[in-house]
Amino acid sequence: MERMEYRYRPQHAMPRKGTTFGSTLLVVLTLLLAPSGHLWAQESEVQQGLMRGNARQVAQYFEPSVELKLLGTVWNVPASEAEQHLDDFFTQHPPSNFKFEHQRSRNRITYLIGTLTAGQDRYRVSILFLGQDSDMRIHGIQIANCDI
Repeated sequence: MERMEYRYRPQHAMPRKGTTFGSTLLVVLTLLLAPSGHLWAQESEVQQGLMRGNARQVAQYFEPSVELKLLGTVWNVPASEAEQHLDDFFTQHPPSNFKFEHQRSRNRITYLIGTLTAGQDRYRVSILFLGQDSDMRIHGIQIANCDI
């Protein structure tokens, strides 16, 4: 009697007909990296504000109450007070450059991470936006020393 060898192969591991890795990757990247035009405009305004050390330009996108964490100190404050704290930070650490490095969006939450350069110092900036399209508002900002 001949022995038959059977290999179990789950269906989820089998390739699907008509779908290529390249086309699937393109769709996934498009969904992840192509948020609405309003976010790009807001992102650009916030990026310019951070690059110039202009707290007012960043604060125009604050929610009425903002969670702000600057170099380890945390405040949950009204937008006007958060703007003042951010302005104080920029006075003590005048920025020379800022660049967004990562963005992630899901449902009504968008998370942006970037690097702020001030003199010889580098800071990791994390911004949490809540809302959709033109209603996107900054719920929280964290600025921490880079360990790099």
